[in-house]
Amino acid sequence: AVHFRRSVILASLWAFALISGLSSSICRAVTMITVHEICSMLKSDRNMLRSLAISALLICLFNPDAPYSIGFQLSYSAVAGIYFLYPRLKSLMRYRSRILGYIWNTVALSISCQAATAPLAYLYFGTFPRYFLVTNLVAIPLSSIAMWLLPITIATRNIPFIGMPGSKILLGTLQTLNRVISIIASL
Repeated sequence: AVHFRRSVILASLWAFALISGLSSSICRAVTMITVHEICSMLKSDRNMLRSLAISALLICLFNPDAPYSIGFQLSYSAVAGIYFLYPRLKSLMRYRSRILGYIWNTVALSISCQAATAPLAYLYFGTFPRYFLVTNLVAIPLSSIAMWLLPITIATRNIPFIGMPGSKILLGTLQTLNRVISIIASL
């Protein structure tokens, strides 16, 4: 039953990757998850760095030009930052409140990704995202809410008195997310 569930999840992820156009970050994520799950099925150690390396190797085998893609470089740099920097940053602060813990984890994760991708961002775009912390502190919770609301809204769309309000809440969440990102982008 567990193997069947994992197989269905992996098939769904690969279907999504194909439908979305197989961008570098999607391929990296789905390949890493696939390697991670296969290791689990084989009762092997589930190691993020191993999954990252194997996914890079597999992608390069199928597309030798992939490492020259900005998306590939940024995606792998961000995950390397999460692997190497995030645990150290996260451990710098102790907190008793769940809310403070969530905020600190978001800040530590954002700093880890930005520190790892900053050289590439500057190399390719000649700039550094100055407001990444503010953006992530707002965008991550709003996008998480939207991701939870989306399947609920789809499932309840034809139910009277639930479907329409659910759709409006989802739309409001996405509009707020877009508005906040637009405001921060204009700074």
